[in-house]
Amino acid sequence: MRNSFPTVKDENFRYIGLKDIAWKETAEVQMNRAQSVVLVKKQTDVRVVKFSELNKLPEKTAKELEKIIKEIPEKLEKDFFAELTHLRAQDGYVIYVPKNYQMEDPVESVVAFQEELEILSYRTILYVEENASINFIEDLTSKNGAFLKATTKPLVTGLTQVIAKKNSKIQYEFVCGLSENTQGFIRQTVSCDEGAKVEYTPLFAGGSKVQLRVDAECLGKDSEFHSKGAVRGSGTELYDFWINVYHPAPHTKSSLEFWSAMGAESRAIFNGKILIPPTGKFVESFQKNRNLLLSKKAQVQTIPKLEIAVDEVKCAHGASVSSVSEDQLYYLQCRGISKEDAEEMIVRGFIEPVVEKIPSEMIRERVLKLLHSKGRALEV
Repeated sequence: MRNSFPTVKDENFRYIGLKDIAWKETAEVQMNRAQSVVLVKKQTDVRVVKFSELNKLPEKTAKELEKIIKEIPEKLEKDFFAELTHLRAQDGYVIYVPKNYQMEDPVESVVAFQEELEILSYRTILYVEENASINFIEDLTSKNGAFLKATTKPLVTGLTQVIAKKNSKIQYEFVCGLSENTQGFIRQTVSCDEGAKVEYTPLFAGGSKVQLRVDAECLGKDSEFHSKGAVRGSGTELYDFWINVYHPAPHTKSSLEFWSAMGAESRAIFNGKILIPPTGKFVESFQKNRNLLLSKKAQVQTIPKLEIAVDEVKCAHGASVSSVSEDQLYYLQCRGISKEDAEEMIVRGFIEPVVEKIPSEMIRERVLKLLHSKGRALEV
């Protein structure tokens, strides 16, 4: 591998310990043991093909995808886990939405792995042509929403690339509910051409140590990227979120909003960055990070950043950290509600603004079940 295993001296890993990741031993495990299943409910023009079957796609698109598959995304060239995924996930899936096609029912990608599996690497490309639209759901939990079981200490690495062509529209939900001893390093890239709009909803409720890195680019005029995500932490879980949005084109928009509800001794880090070069005039962008601590030992770190090299922009960022109000708990307990149930009601109300963005009622209910199955009593 070109990239060496990272250390805490690397800015992207300074908040997350890496000593317990035995990648040298697990990297030799047989490839292609991941089971990715793409579910399309009805007869549709959307095509799902393996990397080895690109000849089933239009010739021009197939040639573009061949080049994309061979290379690590430019923003991730120095990322160890992106390279590891690139080397291991040799035959992932392309989900192709043809020009002018409006896909009404959601398309879901479910990633599962065997209990004894030590390492899983998966790769997916969502390619949406001009004036097309889709609701895409990527699911790292079992089909019924329960946590993936694991008897070992598995490592999951993933790389998803979302390509939104001119005037396309994408709703993208990413649901992560790994088992309590699973570690995950997930990489995602989003590119938006002129007039394209991507709405991205990441939701996390599982995994002993999970790092998400998202690199989104508004490459064309009037393109937009909006992210609204949430995490529900418990036990000693650690979640490390890095979301970068680049605005090289003028008249583009983005928003980053993230809600964290952390209990027990769990910890969350939110690292959001907006980058606007001199070419990015008349950009509108903002960040918001809201955090709810459910115990005295839970921790959050919020690090919003703006790197702006031009004057004609509108940008803002804000963050808040609060705990569950004793008055709220007292009010609910006086009405016969247990302390644990009262806490979960407050958490549900806190996270609701994120979950309500999911278009599919079925997926909303599944996500709520997953998030609130993580409920823990308050530590006082």
